[in-house]
Amino acid sequence: VDRVTTPALHIAGALDPYTHPAESLQFHRALTERGVASVFAIYPTEAHGVRSYQAAIDLSTRIIDWFEAHMPPG
Repeated sequence: VDRVTTPALHIAGALDPYTHPAESLQFHRALTERGVASVFAIYPTEAHGVRSYQAAIDLSTRIIDWFEAHMPPG
């Protein structure tokens, strides 16, 4: 974490059996404490990936917003 400078978008499913969401939250907090731009989103009814329509729309919006903020066109 002490060498990370790239903005990060962390997505986690609360029911993920493979990657516990607390790991993403811990990384997010460490980055924000260092002043690195970081966004954390947890989907309470999702596991390892988003499957519901509403979660997919929200995730797509977050990804587009992140790219517009950190990698704008032109």
